[in-house]
Amino acid sequence: MRYDDFEGSTYIVLQPDSVNNSYRFVFNAALTSTGKGSIPYDTLMTSASVSGYAEDGSDVSAIMIGSVALFASEEAVVVKLVYPGSAGRYKIKFLLTVSDSSVWEKDFNRIEALDL
Repeated sequence: MRYDDFEGSTYIVLQPDSVNNSYRFVFNAALTSTGKGSIPYDTLMTSASVSGYAEDGSDVSAIMIGSVALFASEEAVVVKLVYPGSAGRYKIKFLLTVSDSSVWEKDFNRIEALDL
């Protein structure tokens, strides 16, 4: 569960008192038709859904995902995360629909829940 679609190595740490902490994820469009980006060149995000999963693959979305807000003009999705109920490693999966109607999946695998 280590590799994901985001740069950097920072973990999100959730603790039992973590209630609706907001995290901003940016999905930059490619700058040219042949360039690389999180979403295709000349598109905008039109919708985003987010699911949460435990390391064993079980869906914890109903517990861990507080809310999702799309800021298409900023190429960003803000997710409010809640402590999922037990310690362990978790990931969130983004399904991004863009203006050309294609759907892009992006994973963030660096979430750790701690019992303190």
